Amino acid sequence: MKRQVVAVVIGSLFALPAFAGAGAAKTSQQVLAELIQAERTGDVVANAETGEKAYQVYPSAYPAHAAAPAKSRDEVLAELVQAERAGDVVTDAETGAKANQLYPSAYPARSQTARKSRAEVLAELVAWRHARTSQAPPPEEAVDPVCGMTVAAGPAGRPLDHEGVTYYFCSAGCRIEFESNPASYARKETRC
Repeated sequence: MKRQVVAVVIGSLFALPAFAGAGAAKTSQQVLAELIQAERTGDVVANAETGEKAYQVYPSAYPAHAAAPAKSRDEVLAELVQAERAGDVVTDAETGAKANQLYPSAYPARSQTARKSRAEVLAELVAWRHARTSQAPPPEEAVDPVCGMTVAAGPAGRPLDHEGVTYYFCSAGCRIEFESNPASYARKETRC
């Protein structure tokens, strides 16, 4: 019995974000647009080990982010109460079944729609993104004109355009050194 109670509470906490906007179903185009916007603003995980987002790892490559307002304790509690009333809480930890699936007569009936669930749309988008990124060519490399180090030719390489040529640097120090005297470093073999 204690396991079921713990599973319900833990399941409720993890399920809250999914129920926050459950009334407003989104189309796959809307979700795709959100994914593209997240990639454009760096609001995607860049480091799987730490969970850091791209805009945190490469802050100069993305626009500044404003901190999102957190939900109050009362808002979270209201969402949890609503989920419990509707039976949208996990009651079987092994199968992940919700109360309204196990005991449908105890909860109000939901209208059935032919739309895909958010989880199905998300799974499609993740598969699409994985296919797109797994087929992408490896990132280009460039040579830092100051120290000669090989660096990634992208936002992480601190790009600088000089006389129509883009140069990449291993550190801010090398970039500052280049900016102070570009003529001494702008050689043909270091151009990208």
